[in-house]
Amino acid sequence: MAASILGYYDSGGNFVSLCSSAGVAISSSLTLSPTNLATSAKQDTLAALVATNAGSANIAVAQATSTASAATLVAARATRRRVQITNTDSTYPVYVGPATVSAGNGYYIKALQTIALTWIGLIQIIDDGTHHCVVTVADEYD
Repeated sequence: MAASILGYYDSGGNFVSLCSSAGVAISSSLTLSPTNLATSAKQDTLAALVATNAGSANIAVAQATSTASAATLVAARATRRRVQITNTDSTYPVYVGPATVSAGNGYYIKALQTIALTWIGLIQIIDDGTHHCVVTVADEYD
């Protein structure tokens, strides 16, 4: 399982962990958990892993208008690092999710909200059936 962000350096140069309470395996030789992340050697290794995975080589941008029927917003991409989706409507929400998305089960993106996903699968969009919203997409990939 690849991780998007596991930690960062604060303004004082201190490493700040973003790991969950369960250990997160990021390589065959390093498993991080709240109890063993405290060692500086593991923090240095983690910082090196994050630094070598700092950015994507490509970006694809687009705009789309939601409708009452689910439609593909972003195609599946095995090399995706992150996709940012912004609902540009000032009043109404949209919903995103996999091919089975609906207004009843989709991830709710409120008006003027931006979300970032690391999902590599297809992402579809749908609205409430009445209010069609324009969304912007930035798909970062290698």
